[in-house]
Amino acid sequence: MKKKLPKNSKILVLTVVCLVFIVFVFTLSISTNQAQTPQPSDIKNHWAKSTIASANSEGWAYVEGKKFNPNKAATREEVMWMLVGALKVAPAKSFDINKKTDLSKFKDKPSKWSEGRISIAVGNGLIKGYTDGTLKTKTSITRAEFAVIMSRLIEKDTTDQLLPFWDYIPKWALSGIKMAYSKGIIGGYPSGAFGANKNVTKAEALVMIKRWRDNPALQKPKLSKEYSELQTIFKDNLVLSDNMLYYYEKGYEKDKYDSGLFNITEAEYGYTIMINPKKFDEKNEAIYNNMLKAFYPNSYESAYKDMLQSIKDKSVIQEKTYDGKQFFGRANSYEITIYISK
Repeated sequence: MKKKLPKNSKILVLTVVCLVFIVFVFTLSISTNQAQTPQPSDIKNHWAKSTIASANSEGWAYVEGKKFNPNKAATREEVMWMLVGALKVAPAKSFDINKKTDLSKFKDKPSKWSEGRISIAVGNGLIKGYTDGTLKTKTSITRAEFAVIMSRLIEKDTTDQLLPFWDYIPKWALSGIKMAYSKGIIGGYPSGAFGANKNVTKAEALVMIKRWRDNPALQKPKLSKEYSELQTIFKDNLVLSDNMLYYYEKGYEKDKYDSGLFNITEAEYGYTIMINPKKFDEKNEAIYNNMLKAFYPNSYESAYKDMLQSIKDKSVIQEKTYDGKQFFGRANSYEITIYISK
């Protein structure tokens, strides 16, 4: 006579069977999806084969028909398509995938297939237009240009990285190349050259993107709402270094010894704004008001009047509360310091 299993045992057996079935189906689904991702036909013997295949499986390798064309000189729109695509898969802390900009202000237009991602790249400050008002998205991009773009995704530090390359590197790209090289994103050729003016290939660009994307230590920390607002207001006039923002006039040759018209430091409990008395000018009232507007959208004019009075009297600004945040500071012949709580 067969013994009947207790009711609880039947439930346990049924549960185990169901779990095994779910795991089987899930594993089969993954295998099927991977098998259904056709890999480019021209990467079989390429040095970057595995990296290209991985990116292709994730959906951000720019494949043209059935080929990736790894040794082709990449265009600005092709590398931006891949970079933004990689960030869509694994968003960076400081990158707003929904932040777009109107491209109608540029004289030339990107291809339809790249327009959306170019808009996001421009909106996040990864690429900027040229002085003639164009974006030149369909032109090839040099290794120096791409290194500078990648450096905009890296937290700046104070180390002055020495470069081991023997060939010429343009001054405008030196800082960006140093940053990208020091973080392992970009390297040189076996000859010891960097090849700044050589066109970056699609494979080189994809590998650099993957190196950055897969290393969380290279990603910038998330900017505060106020910092983001300031960057929206002042755009190219602002420079972010470490956790400090510096305001420079357009066209000014920035260097590490110049504090700019003002600079702002963010700390855990609030912000410190430093203004050089020698540079303070009431003619820049609109600039100072716009700066304060990021912190006090409803009371920035009152905050500016307090600051102006303190500067004229070389006096202390008594603590006040505007828009729910504290405001106080001091001014003398050597410095103007404003403190704002979070």
